[in-house]
Amino acid sequence: MTKTDTDDLAKMLEQASAEMMAGDPIVRKAFSVGLLAAEIFVPVYQTEDEQAQAGGISLQAVNIDDIPHVLLFSSIEKLGEFMDAGTRYACASGLDILTRLNIVLQF
Repeated sequence: MTKTDTDDLAKMLEQASAEMMAGDPIVRKAFSVGLLAAEIFVPVYQTEDEQAQAGGISLQAVNIDDIPHVLLFSSIEKLGEFMDAGTRYACASGLDILTRLNIVLQF
C-alpha cells in the first residue's frame, strides 16, 4: 500500500458496530464480502528456511483465556503499530487466510 492508498479495511472496521451488524443483513453481507476481498497482514514466527521445510507458514497466535487468537491487520502500518520491529508477516486476501484458519463465516 502506498502513501496515497487508503486503508479501506481499517475504515470499514472503524465504522462497523455489533448492533449495526446484528440488525442489518445487507450490512453484514457487505462487511463479509469486504473482509474476504481485503489484503490481510498476519504475523508469522518461522524463518524463510523453516517455512520452506514445513511447506508453508505457521501463524503467530496469542492465548486469551486459553483460546488461541490469530492477529489480523489491515496494513503493514497497523501491524507495525502493534508488533515488534522486524516481525515477519504473511500477506494474502482475507478469503485465503480465513479459510485456512477454518473460520465459519455466516452471511
